Amino acid sequence: MAEKVYTKNAPDAIGPYTQAIKTNGFVFTSGQIAINPQTGNVEATTIEGQTEQVMKNLGAILAEAGSSFDKAVKTVCFLADMGDFAAFNEIYGKYFYKQSQLVHVLLLRHFQRMFL
Repeated sequence: MAEKVYTKNAPDAIGPYTQAIKTNGFVFTSGQIAINPQTGNVEATTIEGQTEQVMKNLGAILAEAGSSFDKAVKTVCFLADMGDFAAFNEIYGKYFYKQSQLVHVLLLRHFQRMFL
């Protein structure tokens, strides 16, 4: 049976979905963006700041689900500019550091809101 995961320490879903679902010992999270859950706004203006906010949001959801970054098997990350990859990867690596984890970084140029 699938269980919805919700925490006030991450932004509310922007649409008809949940922050995460727990099922059969796995946690599947929805995509996270750099919204500060206390203000509902994107406050960071650099890739480093936005990546940190995304990781805080994701960490809060994982904690609410009883999980953590070190249990992740796969992530998919979207960047608007691959020129930001090195700065993004520096922050990302502080949270996801196991070599057994898979990561896909994709270029996505058009977001509904402006994210880096």
